[in-house]
Amino acid sequence: FEIKKIENQKSSLALNSSPPKNKLLFSDARITNACRDCEPDKWEEKDLFYVIGHVVGGKIKHLFFMQGTCYAADHNIYDKVHSPIKKKVDSIIGFLGLEKGETVEIGKVKRVDPLGITELRIRGMWQIQNPLKVYGDLCKVEDNDKFHLFALMRKEKYDSFSKEDSNKLEANKDISIKDVKIKDPNNPSKLAEAKLISFKGR
Repeated sequence: FEIKKIENQKSSLALNSSPPKNKLLFSDARITNACRDCEPDKWEEKDLFYVIGHVVGGKIKHLFFMQGTCYAADHNIYDKVHSPIKKKVDSIIGFLGLEKGETVEIGKVKRVDPLGITELRIRGMWQIQNPLKVYGDLCKVEDNDKFHLFALMRKEKYDSFSKEDSNKLEANKDISIKDVKIKDPNNPSKLAEAKLISFKGR
């Protein structure tokens, strides 16, 4: 889970130096070794959900669970932007005769000052539109004074739940579960089957 807090209902999400992710990859240079070694069995990729809370006065007004594959494109889409920019920055650092530091960010300059105690980090600042804006046609906030919860995931993810869990969800009259079609983040001309789970407080 990647957890984000926003104070404006439709603010974009600040992802800082990490681009959007559709899944968590073992090969991602940005994750720690502790994350890679968190399970005894070898793994290549894991599902990732963005959890976005709209918080007003210390209270959660709206909560959104968004599966990464409904929201972000494949990693290589973002790497195609990051990698060439990083190479250009590295070449400029070298051209200026500065000391380059190793980093997964866009760049780092070491020993900037005469004492050699200052470093310059050059970071990309990624942001992505709020899912309430991206999927505003599906996720309707009918009453701003009431708590709303939305969960959007691929149909195959929902179908992977145990029958016991899905039966409990479907038996709850306060929860709405709909089959919806969404644009594929890798190819918006294609539609993907998804499930939208909604709950509105009384």
